[in-house]
Amino acid sequence: MRDGYVSVRSKNAPEEALAAVHTAFPGSKKYEGGHVDIKGGAGLADVDAKVRSIEIEYGGGFGFYSPSATYHYFMQGLQGGKMSSSVPESFIGFCDTDKAVKKKIMGAVTGGRMTLEEQKKLGGEPEKCSVYLLNLFHMVDDDDELTEICRACKAGELMCGTCKKATYERVKEFLADFKERMDEAEHKVDER
Repeated sequence: MRDGYVSVRSKNAPEEALAAVHTAFPGSKKYEGGHVDIKGGAGLADVDAKVRSIEIEYGGGFGFYSPSATYHYFMQGLQGGKMSSSVPESFIGFCDTDKAVKKKIMGAVTGGRMTLEEQKKLGGEPEKCSVYLLNLFHMVDDDDELTEICRACKAGELMCGTCKKATYERVKEFLADFKERMDEAEHKVDER
C-alpha cells in the first residue's frame, strides 16, 4: 500500500485477468504496463484474496506480486549519524569545491582503530565506516574491488588515510563528470 492505494502488478498476466482485477475493484485504474492501482478502502488482505481468486479463475501462474514492503539500509553521514543540511560536513554536495570535498572526506568518521598499531593488528571495521559506506553505495561499481577494500581493511592492510585519499579521488572524478554534464545541459533549462 502506498499513498492510499494498492498496486497489483504482473508481467505475465493476460489482459483478461488484469481486466477482471480492474472490474473487481470499482474506482481502480488499469495501466498499460501490466498493473492496476486500487484506491479507496480496500485492505491488503482483501485485495490479496480477490487477486488470488482471479488468478485461479483465469488459469493461474500469472505471477501477481503479493503486496509487500521494501527494506532500506541507512547510510550514515560523513560525521557518523544522519546526514543533515545543518551539519554541512556530514554530506558532499554536487557544487562543493575540490578543497571542500577533500576536507570533508579526510575529516570523516571511519571504522579505524585508535592507533596505527592497533589498526594493523586488529584491522578496521568497514561496516562502521562512513568512507567505506560512501564507496559501497556510490563510488565503487566493481563488486570485486569493493570486496578487496573490505577485506584489506579488516585484515589491517588498508589504513584509513590511504582509503580516504583513494575515495577522495573517486569523488573528485565523479563530481567533475557531473559538473561537466550539468554545464552541457544548462542551455536546456531556458528551453522550457
